[in-house]
Amino acid sequence: MLNLVIKRVRQCPQCPRCNSQVEDSEHAGFRCGFNQEVWHKLGFYWPNQVNQMQFSEWLQWMFTKHTNYQHAEIITTIWAIWYGRNKKVHEGVTQSTVEVVIFIKKYFSELRMSTTSLTHHSVRENVRWIPPPATYTKVNVNASFLLSETKSITGIVIRDNEGEIIGAAYQINLNVVNVFEAEALAVTQGLVFAEEIGCLDIILEEDSKSIISKLKNRNDDLSSIRLQIGTAKSIAGRFRNCRFSFTGRQGNQTAHAMARSGRSASEDRFWLEEAPSSVLTAAAEDRHLLDPP
Repeated sequence: MLNLVIKRVRQCPQCPRCNSQVEDSEHAGFRCGFNQEVWHKLGFYWPNQVNQMQFSEWLQWMFTKHTNYQHAEIITTIWAIWYGRNKKVHEGVTQSTVEVVIFIKKYFSELRMSTTSLTHHSVRENVRWIPPPATYTKVNVNASFLLSETKSITGIVIRDNEGEIIGAAYQINLNVVNVFEAEALAVTQGLVFAEEIGCLDIILEEDSKSIISKLKNRNDDLSSIRLQIGTAKSIAGRFRNCRFSFTGRQGNQTAHAMARSGRSASEDRFWLEEAPSSVLTAAAEDRHLLDPP
């Protein structure tokens, strides 16, 4: 707010959360009473002379006093505090410190799970695509997330029990803030596409263990992507049969190729019984792996 006053965009430099002090970088990060309560509830060490520190000095102190593992938590907390502040300023959504802490813990837990899953997948060479039962079609989805552009590309490949492509698509999503939202959007778009081309019994497969776990959980999701998860569950109920399945990265190569092919595109594209050459190659490799030696 102080910077906006200096640039003559606003007239009041007060913090939108506490309404008692000027909001500069230090206040927005760690001096605001609201933010300090969040930091303390998360159990981080805290400097005694915090009110005399510049932001860079405080961040260096935090990194020095905490482990490398906790550095990721510190960065996640800084981002989440600023994200919550912007929700209040731009959307009128006011969160309590408890809600912010729960959001941070859930987000970091999902981030850690996603990172761990990717590490494990890289050494699981036996993971491969498995065709669905005879009466089902399999919908593989994958999301390519571009952080610098805050957008994602959904890749969708739908195949029958012989591995033949029924439909394929990539879809571009703007204003996507994190990889979890990108993966959840991919699920929703995969379900919608499968419904549009007339699939009745489907298995939707993705390589995000966190997302698949949320979709299988019958309880209400309370994370930052709860709206997307709820939408996906609602669409899934419109099929005669719909199952959600997790696969390793090697078992999702066609959808990955589909998402990658859309990274330079400017609009969505859909195919029926066809796909870009890179996707056809990946699908052929999947069928080859199904053949006995």
